[in-house]
Amino acid sequence: MQQERLVQYLGHSGLTLPCLSAVDWIVGSPSPPARAQLVTVLDARGTNQHNHLFCFWDWGHMELTVVLSGFGSGYGGTGHKGLSRALCLLSLSRIPFVETWLEKREFKAVDQQRISPELFDHLRQKAYTEGPESPLLYGYVLQDHVDLLAAGEFLRALHTHLGHSPRLQTEWLDKEVQQRSGGTFHSDPETAVFNAFKVLETRLRSRTGATEGSGTDLVREAFHPESGALANPALPKAEREGVYLLFRGAFMALRNPRGHRFLDEEDTMANIESLMLADLMLRIVDAAPQTATQ
Repeated sequence: MQQERLVQYLGHSGLTLPCLSAVDWIVGSPSPPARAQLVTVLDARGTNQHNHLFCFWDWGHMELTVVLSGFGSGYGGTGHKGLSRALCLLSLSRIPFVETWLEKREFKAVDQQRISPELFDHLRQKAYTEGPESPLLYGYVLQDHVDLLAAGEFLRALHTHLGHSPRLQTEWLDKEVQQRSGGTFHSDPETAVFNAFKVLETRLRSRTGATEGSGTDLVREAFHPESGALANPALPKAEREGVYLLFRGAFMALRNPRGHRFLDEEDTMANIESLMLADLMLRIVDAAPQTATQ
């Protein structure tokens, strides 16, 4: 008696957007799959137009995750664009990748969720013994998407296409920032960023022992390269000046405007990056040598 294989199916055959969303979800997960496999149908008619699906091996508790055939090549349309986007996304990951060709009957069995044990073993053997190769396969990837990769703008463009708003990963934040800002960020990002800088200001007072001053005055007390209580004397003067200017500039450019007027900032990514900068500066404050405060 053969052991039952653990297989799940995502997306919808013939619909590109849900299939591309599934690939994005899998590739961007905290624990990515062990192998990525593009499965392409062999067309006996000899045309250059093909249907494609993806197999992801050993992702989570599943042996095989199939993203159904919402992808195509050899013709203009959403299927080819979706395939190009999926391959570009895989090129940004470190998941070993291979392309496997199947006869039309076998491809149809996978796409209709009827994988036999023999076909399962055949696909797995191909995934783990061939390649790996670059996902940027000639003829499949569109030049517009290659240009976005080169410019570092591909992920932003992809998530805009998918209708995804950037999400703040609060679990990596300083615990106090999580409490003060994490729960309100997506409903009120302006206040959440301002609160993160309040946490930073409070931490600076605690580490320096200052009872007065705020903003750039407090930054000077903490990180002035010559007299700052938290300026690390082991660092070269240029680096101490760099830390001082980083804190001073962040308070002047990011914290102070939010303290004086309503910004109505609609750029979610800019707000995430502002809050993450405050979090980074908290790490710098916490890591300042204890002897520097004495």
